Amino acid sequence: CLDENTGIPRWEFQTGGPILHTAAIDGANIYFGSQDGNLYAVQTSNGQLAWKYKTGKGIQNAPCIVSNTVYIGSSDGYMYAFDAVSGSLKWRYDSGYPILTSAACGNNTIYFGNEGIYAHALQDNGTSASVKWKKRLAGQSMSEYWPVVSQSQNIVFFRTQPYGGFHNVLGDGDNILAQGSDTKDATSIAAEQQRIITYLNGAGAIWKTFWALDTNTGNERYTAPILYTAGEGTTPVPPVIDDTNNKAWVVWRTRYKTFGFPQSVRPWVDF
Repeated sequence: CLDENTGIPRWEFQTGGPILHTAAIDGANIYFGSQDGNLYAVQTSNGQLAWKYKTGKGIQNAPCIVSNTVYIGSSDGYMYAFDAVSGSLKWRYDSGYPILTSAACGNNTIYFGNEGIYAHALQDNGTSASVKWKKRLAGQSMSEYWPVVSQSQNIVFFRTQPYGGFHNVLGDGDNILAQGSDTKDATSIAAEQQRIITYLNGAGAIWKTFWALDTNTGNERYTAPILYTAGEGTTPVPPVIDDTNNKAWVVWRTRYKTFGFPQSVRPWVDF
């Protein structure tokens, strides 16, 4: 913990393993997981331990706090809910696969993914959780990133890592984008987007990495014209939502060009 004005350390707290993700904070405590398997609540003012809870395996995602409840998933496959003040366990839900994805929370619902590539929506019933829905997505991992909820549109967005190798996925996508005009006018853009949608709903379905699901049912609301964008096998980033103005922003690729050697992939940015 550093003084925000001077950068001078105020306190430090040692866990038994690496801390691989972001913390959550409320007025009293800061909450974070560690690869030692513990969820920690540390007093914000002085760095003293308020409470901790040992899960079955390491934690490598961020907690979220809603209405005095802390939610976090663990590599042991469980999603946990704790009382933020006392640290007492309210419930845990066995998802069946490691949870490496941070959750999104709201309206007594917790959205998260696991390494079975299942998107989940859990209903918090106070002392237990029930499954609103779960949906199998395509891909080989949901690690490191998180779902994002648009409350105004009742949509939750998930990102996944595709099955194939980085350059194979990019190559297939580039073949789709290379069709048609390169004028980059509105007509050309619309045609390009439709080619991507058709591809992702057909032969390219296994490469889909962007999912817009109904928050109530888990059904897919639409296919976005978004091809795989991240390099070196990492999971693509989730979108940023502005519910007030009914907009969302996400980065994706149009075409790519290589410079010098195949490992250097650059976006086509004059667009």
